[in-house]
Amino acid sequence: MLRHGSSLYRPLLMVACACWLFVLSMAPVMAQSRTEVLNFARNATSITIDASIRGRESVDYIVRASAGQTMRVGLESDNLDNYFNVLPPGGGDAMFIGSVSGTLFENRLRRDGDHVLRVYLTREAARRGEVANFRLTVRVTGRDVTPPAPPPPSPGTGDLWEVYGLRAGDTLNMRAGPGTRFRVLDTFANSTVLRNFGCAVTETGAEWCEVSRNQRGALSGWVSARFIRAAGRPPRPPVEPPAPPPPVEVSGEVKCSLLLPVFRKTCAVTVVFDRRQTSLTVRNPVNAGSRTLVFDGRTFAARDGTPVQTQSLGDQYLVIVGDIEFYLVPVSLLEKR
Repeated sequence: MLRHGSSLYRPLLMVACACWLFVLSMAPVMAQSRTEVLNFARNATSITIDASIRGRESVDYIVRASAGQTMRVGLESDNLDNYFNVLPPGGGDAMFIGSVSGTLFENRLRRDGDHVLRVYLTREAARRGEVANFRLTVRVTGRDVTPPAPPPPSPGTGDLWEVYGLRAGDTLNMRAGPGTRFRVLDTFANSTVLRNFGCAVTETGAEWCEVSRNQRGALSGWVSARFIRAAGRPPRPPVEPPAPPPPVEVSGEVKCSLLLPVFRKTCAVTVVFDRRQTSLTVRNPVNAGSRTLVFDGRTFAARDGTPVQTQSLGDQYLVIVGDIEFYLVPVSLLEKR
């Protein structure tokens, strides 16, 4: 038995303390979180919170809202690794994951109760102990117009929608998030029946809907709302594209010559502006012929394929056709009236 004053007691005590300190240093740092209930002012539909978090800290903001209301949440922060998630009443999978979908959430709620807005830093930023000073703006509008959402739908129940409006042979991409930057999870042809779990408008103004195939255990994702409609709804009448505007013709004159660029004569010209191109038809009094040129905004080309050279001379173009026809075309003549 070692006594307090023995020569071996002190070294063993030092070893034990060192081991204990090593164990403490290796223990994970526990995440710190706090919860706050957001109470809107009387008759107010929005509230703004200015706060900050550091490292593994997070904040859960509780927002009580009803099914049928629209919730919009936006986050501004001085740290690009600062995001928020939206959790439904009663827990379960997140309705919105900021690190995947960005810093703006807007959706029509499907359940009554306390929705959780969880503000946090990404794992890498938290490990570095970074600080985020943020502003969270929450807006809830509308009134309770629908009953609480039922449990997760099973085949044969829920809102059934169908894919429509695709061109022959095309398919609709279902993506991992609401936007074309997310990876494609599945594709659907016209008339494919889907479940629609709700739609949201993204920062770009496009509407996307969370859907899945109409079968148990089907993977869910996001599709453009433009190409789905409630199942059984009659097809929309085709929209005829507007008729193109009629061509505009302008008459004028250009200086012209044959063989040598000595401009002592003028040639009548008709300029035609249409939706696709600008063309000039020059009537040459020397050989009683005509020449049609097409202008693309920078150079001319002969409609019959004769080689053409174009030189810009400031307020006019020198056009040489086949090395024997010379025209000076004013820039003003090429401007549509």
